[in-house]
Amino acid sequence: MKRTGYIALIEPFLKSVQSQNISAVNEALNEIYLEKQDYANLRQSIKDYDSFEATTLAAELESHELLDCRRISALLYRKNKKYKESIAISKKD
Repeated sequence: MKRTGYIALIEPFLKSVQSQNISAVNEALNEIYLEKQDYANLRQSIKDYDSFEATTLAAELESHELLDCRRISALLYRKNKKYKESIAISKKD
């Protein structure tokens, strides 16, 4: 589904299996939340499920134009014990 570009169509299914903490599912849902600018669900997904490329997502969100994305980036860095990066992002804002 990811290759076809219709990943958002299976969002209800992905939510139902996210409790299994599978990295591909978590990354797909995080991508969907980011595209929909649903930062509350993105933040909750990151807090509840840890099986995804956190540093990649944090680096992607670090220079995002929206404040909520940069805050999520700081949260991800803090969660992965990269305190310098987290503090640097927070100071910039």
